[in-house]
Order: sequence, then C-alpha cells, then structure tokens
Amino acid sequence: MSRIGRAAWRAVVRTENRLDRLAFFTRKRLGLIGPVHVRPYRGFGTSERVWLYGRVLVDRHLEAATEGDSLWKNFRMSYKRFASVEIPGAAVRLSMGDASEIVATDGEGYYDAAIDIRGADPTRLWHNIDIEYLTPINPRRDRLTTIGEVQIPAAGSPFGVISDVDDTIIRTEATSALTMMRLTLFHNAYMRKPFSGVSAFYRALQAGPDNSAAVPFFYVSSSPWNLYDLLVDVFDLQDLPRGTFFLRDLGLDETRFIASRHEDHKLAQIARVMAAYPDMQFVLIGDSGQKDPEIYRKVVMSFPGRVKVIYIRDVKPEITSRRDVEVHRIAEEVSAHGVEMVPVRDTLEAAHHAANLGLIDEARIPAIDVDRARDEGQFSS
Repeated sequence: MSRIGRAAWRAVVRTENRLDRLAFFTRKRLGLIGPVHVRPYRGFGTSERVWLYGRVLVDRHLEAATEGDSLWKNFRMSYKRFASVEIPGAAVRLSMGDASEIVATDGEGYYDAAIDIRGADPTRLWHNIDIEYLTPINPRRDRLTTIGEVQIPAAGSPFGVISDVDDTIIRTEATSALTMMRLTLFHNAYMRKPFSGVSAFYRALQAGPDNSAAVPFFYVSSSPWNLYDLLVDVFDLQDLPRGTFFLRDLGLDETRFIASRHEDHKLAQIARVMAAYPDMQFVLIGDSGQKDPEIYRKVVMSFPGRVKVIYIRDVKPEITSRRDVEVHRIAEEVSAHGVEMVPVRDTLEAAHHAANLGLIDEARIPAIDVDRARDEGQFSS
C-alpha cells in the first residue's frame, strides 16, 4: 500500500471508530440499548496465574439451535451474531477464590486480564470464575453476574494439544470464500459435523496413553469471536474435548481490514500458550489447506524441544498437488530439528501413529475406527 493509501486507510479507520463511539453514546443517551450481559470465553492458566477474557455485549437473544431449524432461522441467528452491539469502557470484576481483578473493556467491548491466584484444586482441570458487571446501563434489565471457566492443567500432564479448527476438526472450506460463507450463515450447530473419527481420536488424546490423564486442549482458529457460541455448541454436540478457544477480532485497525492476519494471530496465540506452560510439550494438529505447516514450522524453530509431533490433515488426499510438495518439504525441515510432521489422509492414520508414539492407548483404535465409519455414513447420507 502506498504512503497516500496508508494515510487514507488510517483516516477511514479513525472515522469509523469515531462514528462507532458517537452511535453508542447517542443510543445510550436515548435509552435505546437493550439488556447487556458479559460473554465470558474459556480462559487458561496455572496454579499461580490465570488469563481470562471475554466481551460485554447487548443481549441479542440467540435462540438455541435444533435439528429441524430452517435455513432462514439459521441465517437470522448468524445475522444476530455478527450484528453485535458491544459496550466499551464497561467495568468487570473477575474473581477466583480470594483473588479478584477489575478490568475495563476496550472500544470493541473486549476485556483481557491476568489474575494471580493461590490454592487451585490440582485434581480438577476446569475451575469456575465469578464475573460481575459493575457499570450497568440499566440495572433492572442487565445481567449483572455470570460464571466463567478457566482451564488449569495438572503439573504432571503428559502433554498438551494445540489444534486448528477450520478444515482440521470441522469442515469449513476455508480455501473457498463462497462455500465458507454459505456454511457460516446457513448452517447451525447440528449441521456442522467433524471430519470422520476426529471426535474419538481427540478423546483418546485427552485420556492420554494410560486413559487416566486430563490432557489440556487449546483451539486456535481464524474464525471471529462472533462464532464462539456456535463453536462451543458444535463441540458439545460432537463430544469433542472441552478446551480454550483463541479466535480473532474482525475489527479494523490502522494497517489492515482485520485486526490481525491469519498467520500472525495463530503464532501469537500458540506462543501465548507455550509461554504459559514452559515445562509442557505439545502435539500440534492442523491441515494443509492454509498455512498451518508454515505456522507450525515457526513454532518448532521458536520453541525447540517443545513439540512432540505435528499432524497435518491433507485437505485433498485424492490428488497430488504443488501444495503436497510444499508440505513435504516443510516436514523435512522440521525433521532436521527432531520433530516429525506427519501428513495424514484420515484420522485413523493419525491414530495409529499416535499409538505407536505412546500418545494414546492402542486399545482405543477400534473405537476410533467405528466412529470414523459412522461419521462417513453421516456425510454420505
């Protein structure tokens, strides 16, 4: 972008921000802002510190999805997700045990805080967070309290899993903008299915090699935070391991249309997780459709000795393409650093490799195969 172009873009962004603030305060003064609530996102942390984030929004009254929902209802709910009205400058108190912190939301209604804690129960992976909305616009209508969750892995966890979501766990066709838009706008949680066998494989990873672990999961995606509730519903319906999500803000900034690029966003969030658990090794899972191999290569270089293995699902296993050549070249590069990057055609192939590596119990492979066959039947029906 030229110097003149950058200056013009910055002017556009500043004008958009001013108009957003003006619209918010005008609606607030006129009493046109509906009930407000805090939307907590699942946090993560250690026995000494937790990281919590979420958003303060006007309640859009999203209706629960059902299997028989029409395309029109799905579109209406999608519209409500993206037509969010955020509350800037809202004060939120986050409390866990005796520790608490008051934070303020930014211009897009987001908060992001770290709290020092003591005495978290080491036998539990998930812990509750008490959340209070301290600056209600209408105290009689606004939801003033809610409960959040934070994931605190046990010190002896055998490893952690960091996984992409789009076209790794669920089919989104991220390489086709039109198809991805159709799936996003017109499909609900019941219509979004995981790839065959993925749920059973991830549950096996969560249980660890002796079926007694509680392996932590971290899901890093370029999907917007507006889709958070949809993704949580999909994962619950498909019995995928509960985990911490790292999604992306679709707001404008002064250098680009989306606040963070795909690669920058993923690298930053993966680095954030690995820095939080310096003694933990990780399994990385992604696909070949976008830039996961390139991103994971940078992770291997930046965090030597921290990656156990990388699984890359081939998004087009039926053909050999230039992309396959690129992925295999990257696999050779990371192999020189002692990490195996394994391109896999399906989940069962990854499961066999994981069992041989001692990541999952080999006795779980038949159940993964059964789930794979069942899931493939659902896709073909």
